[in-house]
Amino acid sequence: LSVACGGADVEPEAPAAAPSDEAAATPADAPAAHDGEKQEAHKHDFPAQVAGFHDVLSPLWHADPGAERKAKTCEAMPTMKTKAAEMGQTAPHHTDAAAWQERSTAVAGAVEELGATCASDDVANFDAKFKALHDAFHSAIEILPGGHKH
Repeated sequence: LSVACGGADVEPEAPAAAPSDEAAATPADAPAAHDGEKQEAHKHDFPAQVAGFHDVLSPLWHADPGAERKAKTCEAMPTMKTKAAEMGQTAPHHTDAAAWQERSTAVAGAVEELGATCASDDVANFDAKFKALHDAFHSAIEILPGGHKH
C-alpha cells in the first residue's frame, strides 16, 4: 500500500531520497520488485504470504474509484481469496500466532464479503466493503514485527 495508504493525514517518517530515472519510471503502488529492482517510493519488508496478498490488493486499492476499479477487483477475487488463505496458514516469524490468526481470518472474511458484493451494481456498497478489506489488511500488518511503516 502506498506511502500514505489511503490517508492524506499520514506524515512520512523522513523525506524520500530523489528517485533515480529507473525508480521514477516505476509507479509508487507497483508490486514489490522480485529481482533486486529499486522500489524506493514503495518498499515493504513483508513476509512472502503477506507480500502476495499486498501485491494483489495494492494496485486495485490505489486505482481510481468507480466501475472500472470494481470490475478489476471483482475479476481478481479468486486470486485474492487464495492469497488471503495463504496469509492465514502460518503466522509470520516473530508474530503472535493467535493475534495473526484472528486478523488474517478477518482479512479472509472481508474478502468473502467483498466478493459477495461483486454481483451487485451498487458501487457505493462495493466501495464500503473494499475499504473494510483494506482496513482489515492494515490491522493485520500492524502486528508484524516492526509494524507497518508509512
